[in-house]
Amino acid sequence: MRRAVRELHADPARVYLVGHSAGGAMTQNVAALYPEVFAGIATSAGIPFAADPTGAAAAIARTDRGPLPTLIVQGDRDSVTPPILGEIGVSAALGANGIRGVRGSSTTFPASVSGDPYTSVVTRYGRGQQEVVSAVVHGADHWTGPGGVTVNGPALDRLLIDFLVSKHR
Repeated sequence: MRRAVRELHADPARVYLVGHSAGGAMTQNVAALYPEVFAGIATSAGIPFAADPTGAAAAIARTDRGPLPTLIVQGDRDSVTPPILGEIGVSAALGANGIRGVRGSSTTFPASVSGDPYTSVVTRYGRGQQEVVSAVVHGADHWTGPGGVTVNGPALDRLLIDFLVSKHR
């Protein structure tokens, strides 16, 4: 990662990691073990580091770095990664970022307005480096959208990208 940043002349304060399914699990693992490299992460249908619902394992692994902005996307009809894993992922991210118990603020993005195939409910917890965002996609299965990075489509993809690029180390 560091080599790619160097060779591509990328801004090392703006490196992000995104993964879907097994890639989502990998994203959580790599981010826990190398948090100093990333400004933020996003997963879709993944599982938390060490499958720990509390986030304690990730918090311990990244002790020197602290919180890491995290966005988690989960389809509520996922036939491969059960939706409960999305809830566990949010719980773990809240714990790892030190904001367990904080109330979230939810916004519904109806498919008819967003242009995405499904309605998404986006809940934001915390702010800044501690921020955790959950996007539950109603009616979505496991497979990603047409050419996108989430299980929904361009509006949710845009939200994910905007979330990440608003973060820096």
